[in-house]
Amino acid sequence: MSISQKVASSVKYLVILNIFQRSLGIISTLILARVLTPLDFGVIAILALSMHLIDILSDLGIQQYIVQKNQINDDDLNTAWSIDVSTKLCLMLALCLAAPFIANYLNNPLLTTVLMVISLALPIKALKNPALSLYARDLNYQLIFKLASTEKILSFISVMIFLLIDKSYWAIVVGDIVSALVLFIGSYTIHSYRPKFSFKQLRAQFDFSKWSLLRGFTGFFRSQVDVLIASKLFPPTQLGGYHLTRELALTPALSLIIPATEPLLAAIAKAKQQQSTLSYRVRFGLFTLFWGLIPITTFIYFYNESVVAVVLGKNWLGYSKLLAFFSIMFITYCVHSLLNDCFIAINKLKLLFAFDTLSTVLLTVFLLFFSKNSIETLAFIRVMTGAVITFIFLFLLNYIIKFNLTKLLGLTLPACFASGLALLASTYIETVTQNISYKFLTLSLIAMTFFTSYVLTLLLVVKLLLKRLEEPKHLFNIAIAQIHLIWLRT
Repeated sequence: MSISQKVASSVKYLVILNIFQRSLGIISTLILARVLTPLDFGVIAILALSMHLIDILSDLGIQQYIVQKNQINDDDLNTAWSIDVSTKLCLMLALCLAAPFIANYLNNPLLTTVLMVISLALPIKALKNPALSLYARDLNYQLIFKLASTEKILSFISVMIFLLIDKSYWAIVVGDIVSALVLFIGSYTIHSYRPKFSFKQLRAQFDFSKWSLLRGFTGFFRSQVDVLIASKLFPPTQLGGYHLTRELALTPALSLIIPATEPLLAAIAKAKQQQSTLSYRVRFGLFTLFWGLIPITTFIYFYNESVVAVVLGKNWLGYSKLLAFFSIMFITYCVHSLLNDCFIAINKLKLLFAFDTLSTVLLTVFLLFFSKNSIETLAFIRVMTGAVITFIFLFLLNYIIKFNLTKLLGLTLPACFASGLALLASTYIETVTQNISYKFLTLSLIAMTFFTSYVLTLLLVVKLLLKRLEEPKHLFNIAIAQIHLIWLRT
């Protein structure tokens, strides 16, 4: 098999795996939302935060080191495995020792035992066969796909079975430990390599991974600082509502929008030596993204109560206002992610790290000083500060690349106009169907009307304005096709 065929095969498996894992994750979250209480989700939020931080601290880029190295020997694999196991064992012990203090600091005694138990997943995951990285290095993702799929399915089944026994946050803990065990056992089933403790390549691997660790740590605090502050300022029930509605709003970003922008990055990277082409492709990528984000944000913002009632259930209606705020965060999150990748594509890593650090400090200061009154205030400050940071990021990229920000804003006007007309059409349907008792049917009709109206209006507006716009016609056709695809998959 040629390299191009291997790449195509790898992409196929990765895309299918991503869709499968995201879909199963969404189904699991929706079921949990129907069964568990906001108090349970408050505990889950702390668990997710703790494990995310530990993943960042223990992620030394070992797999990336092995994948990019020209020649790999047993010392490389053994050192990678030894570093991973040692790091995660230390972090497990640290989490166990810190658990009582974390529980006391957050005024939540439930956290002590659950943090200690879930920490067991750390060394179990670390013990997995390091030779799995060789499959990734050789672009052989078929076995990795089978293992990852099996891991996700068995974890999902274990969570559902435990929910039948005990409707509590312990289902998540059980699912994490089962996932770690399946990964550990399965990795030695699909590869015959057996690692040994060795630190011969310690220095080389650490030199490669130190910047990855630093950026990961900064990125964690930028994305999770609001949850950290909410966990201290507000009771677990409000934290649970905050965490769940935030995850619900960002699900389209993580599952659909951000993966859909990946082909744009390759085009941007290839044009970084040609200023005019680079500017053009960045502008095209951004306005295409806005065309997909604006209608989704508009729909979630104005129909937040209906979305919460249908998707999460009536028990969560008190947090629907948070979902409205987070719908704005959804659009800034996606744009920030694309801008971040643009900086990487043009090799501005130091500037990116500096901006990440300063923006994280700015966000933290605003949240600490202005969000003590209520959980809604915290969400509002988080969203507005994030929007300002994203706009500054956009101006900074425009200063470097000069992609014509004014023209970009003009290109977003058709999407804004189409969203406004779609909102009027869906409001009429909402009035007509207000007596239907089935909320799911009502929301489905409203959503169908809104997105159909949006796409049709956008097509009409673009057709009328196409002669006045400077962008080539074929690129607008591509953009329309991409938005149509997003609409269908949504």
